[in-house]
Amino acid sequence: MKKKTILSIALAAILVLAFATTGMAADVPVKVTIDNSNPNPGDTVNITVSCTGNDIGGFEGKVTTSGLKYISDDGQFSNETQLRAMGSGSVTYTYTVEGQPGDAIKFSLSDVKVGDAAGSSWHNPVGDFAVSGTVEAAVNPQPSTQPSEDLQPSEDPSEPTQQPSEPTGEPSAQPSDSQNADELDDVPKTGDATTDLWVLAVVGIAAAATVAVVAGKKVFSHK
Repeated sequence: MKKKTILSIALAAILVLAFATTGMAADVPVKVTIDNSNPNPGDTVNITVSCTGNDIGGFEGKVTTSGLKYISDDGQFSNETQLRAMGSGSVTYTYTVEGQPGDAIKFSLSDVKVGDAAGSSWHNPVGDFAVSGTVEAAVNPQPSTQPSEDLQPSEDPSEPTQQPSEPTGEPSAQPSDSQNADELDDVPKTGDATTDLWVLAVVGIAAAATVAVVAGKKVFSHK
């Protein structure tokens, strides 16, 4: 009877510890996040591991990475390969992206353990404590080539770049001075034509007067 009582108490204690550990494991979320899952080569990325919950004394895990170069972390007891933190909270790791465009980057936390505030119980929470991303091609905002100077406008856009050449001689289609004079001589002048008419009229009148005089003499001679 006494042995049965002892066994019952021991079994009850084991069940209580088991339920307490299970409850603590279910109540402790461990989360890993990245601030940029599609960085360019050479970019800086920050990866944060957080563990929050009731009665948390601390947490730890082994860190492995791919395509990332370690710069620093803000954990008091952490380093490049091991994360250790006291109490609940978070630890942030900072990396430089070493991968080329199209390569994968990854941060993993394995062998994770979480302890209670008393430090009397540690357990291994179940989960995938990792983040990943893909390196993108860097975008260069500057043009690859500068435009040539010939494409730049001149200092004074109103002035033509080239002046038309001066004609070397008179156009062949223009008549010469001698030709102009000859053509002008061929054109009848109004003044000259009027003078000729007056001359002819005077000559005609004189001839008529002469004829009249001769005829008069003949008439008077017959009387």
